[in-house]
Amino acid sequence: MALTMNIPLLISCKENTIIVDLQGKPLLSNNSYYYIKPPKPSLLGGLSIGEGSYIVENRLEIEKGIPVRFINRKLGVSNGAGVVNESTNLIIQFHISDDKQYQWNVVGMKDRLTRKYTLYVGDEGTKEVKDGWFQIMKSKNGQYSYNIMYCLIGKSCKPVGIFLFNNDRFLVLNDRPSDFVFQKA
Repeated sequence: MALTMNIPLLISCKENTIIVDLQGKPLLSNNSYYYIKPPKPSLLGGLSIGEGSYIVENRLEIEKGIPVRFINRKLGVSNGAGVVNESTNLIIQFHISDDKQYQWNVVGMKDRLTRKYTLYVGDEGTKEVKDGWFQIMKSKNGQYSYNIMYCLIGKSCKPVGIFLFNNDRFLVLNDRPSDFVFQKA
């Protein structure tokens, strides 16, 4: 008599890891957060809208910048207080008030200022917008540190980093991701 064993097939799959703020609490899609550099030794602040509607990093640590809000690209704004997970396709907005938000966009390589894929807010008709979405990925540098990725439709994702130009620190797509943490606004 042959012994037959049914052994379940084990499949390794990455679960959706919940993104947390500096307090270790899950990010919620209907809340606003400051997107800032990790604590010490950082001397730089959060994010703001610079000249030309580009997204820039503040020069001073005490400047937390404009809060951001994350929207699940598939579920939209009506999703309510959903938890933000790693690798979820997101829309990111600066959230100034309930009736004043500015969606983040990426302008193409033809941008005459940086010659890079650059993050900006504003009228999409004035610049060459690249279709895609954002994702948050865990950084290797710290418990609450994350990187933002931008995924161009039909292409791979690229990290969002900093490009220094004329003493301004622009957010751009490059191969050197910048670590950020989230602090509830």
